[in-house]
Amino acid sequence: MKNNELHENLSRNNEGRSILLLYNGQVAEFPLHWHNYVEILYVVQGEINVTVSDKKYTVSDDQILFIPPRKLHEIHENDQPLTILLQYDPLLVSYISSLNTIHYMKPRILSLSDLQDTSLFYKLHDDLMNIHSVYNNGNYASGDGQPEFFTDARMTMLLIEFLIHFMEYDRMVSQKTSSELANIPAETIRKMAEARSYISQNCTAELTLETVADYTGFSKYYFSRIFKNYVGSSFIDYLSDCRISYAKSLFSNPQMSITEIAMQSGFGSIASFNRVFQKQEGCSPSEFRSMHRF
Repeated sequence: MKNNELHENLSRNNEGRSILLLYNGQVAEFPLHWHNYVEILYVVQGEINVTVSDKKYTVSDDQILFIPPRKLHEIHENDQPLTILLQYDPLLVSYISSLNTIHYMKPRILSLSDLQDTSLFYKLHDDLMNIHSVYNNGNYASGDGQPEFFTDARMTMLLIEFLIHFMEYDRMVSQKTSSELANIPAETIRKMAEARSYISQNCTAELTLETVADYTGFSKYYFSRIFKNYVGSSFIDYLSDCRISYAKSLFSNPQMSITEIAMQSGFGSIASFNRVFQKQEGCSPSEFRSMHRF
């Protein structure tokens, strides 16, 4: 089945609403699909399994799953736990550069256990509950039986508050990761940062673990261990991420074939490009290109 057939047009299905919300266990099994909206799933109580781009996530009590736009995802059969499901059009905040970067992140789970100070997580919870309250009251509060005229505007204001707290949460988790590197010598950290920059700038070249380790002056075994601790992923995975990101920037050129994009992005063969792309994005390069024509 082609990805175009899996496209769920939320704006068309919901009369042009920019923010949609379901509450209290209304999320049942849902087949593989994708849409241009961001999806935020908050499990208040219970457990639910979701696959995003071929990776399975188990979301349980007090956890939030963030799914960026245009990601293939599927909600597996479940017992309909207590949940809040929020979907919104990323165009709502596209003009705010500091918030729009959220939409280019990988899927991730936000959890109480990730923070020492849990008050920030509960701010995210309160934001979602406030959006739900406005969404619910706005549909029924009007005296003439019509939806409240400013409901979308009020929800957008609260959504921006949620996204600000989301970015603060992400920064706090990053700082926690940085603190775990405190025992690594400052000079080693500096060289890891240089290595990360070197990989990003030269990802289309024929890079190997050995060449980058030599660049830093470390053995490949020591470099591999410290780099994974510093970046949060292996050298191969980070290099693949950089190459896929570069490849995605080339898709906007209709004159370039998939094979040309693969070669210019540093992949040795179209087969390896297709394999890595499918693993990271949950779709083939050609399907990705057609999805972004909407």
